Amino acid sequence: EFSAAINALNGTLAANARSDFLQARHDSQVAQRLFRNVANEAGLSRARFEEVYALQRLLARESCLKLEENLMTSLQARRYRWLEAQTWLERSSCLLLSGQNDLAQVAVGRALPIAKAASFSRLYLRAVGFGAATATRRGDFVLSWNQSRNGLSFSEANPKAGSALVFYSDLAFVSSLQERNHVALAMSAEAAGAAADLGERLAETNERFRLASLAAIVGSY
Repeated sequence: EFSAAINALNGTLAANARSDFLQARHDSQVAQRLFRNVANEAGLSRARFEEVYALQRLLARESCLKLEENLMTSLQARRYRWLEAQTWLERSSCLLLSGQNDLAQVAVGRALPIAKAASFSRLYLRAVGFGAATATRRGDFVLSWNQSRNGLSFSEANPKAGSALVFYSDLAFVSSLQERNHVALAMSAEAAGAAADLGERLAETNERFRLASLAAIVGSY
């Protein structure tokens, strides 16, 4: 039965990766039942997290928050630090869906020290990105700017942790909202370059479009 549980978990991971979230939720529930039958708490927790992720992507905010709260209680008792930090980030996403932006920022704030203390570099960088985006959503542009700058510094010091693309893009967006168009232009150019380096064609196209729009605005001054 344990091997069947592993197969079901692999199924939900694959389904989430290809954005088939209904199938991911189904496979996760099968995996949860099987892991529960063999009393494997680690597998059960990971399967429940994958369902939380699927629910968040399905925009099922109430179900997402309810399952996340149950999962978090279990995780904090067992101190699965990586999964705990990931779950705080998914909680922030679920809270944003329900318009609870301040609580979403609090959730990101819980994930950050866990990821940093455990030296989960990629996860920490992801959490910083969540923090910047959530602050922007709340209209706290100072916090958003600071978080993005922290993300840039960390990604430069830890290149294997992830790309600076998201942070340059966030800085361009926030600067544009503040009508700091010269700064937005510079940040958008950096974002376009980072996207090109990564081979992210859609992101590069979006940034090139923003870059051209900003150049037209700046050139009209």
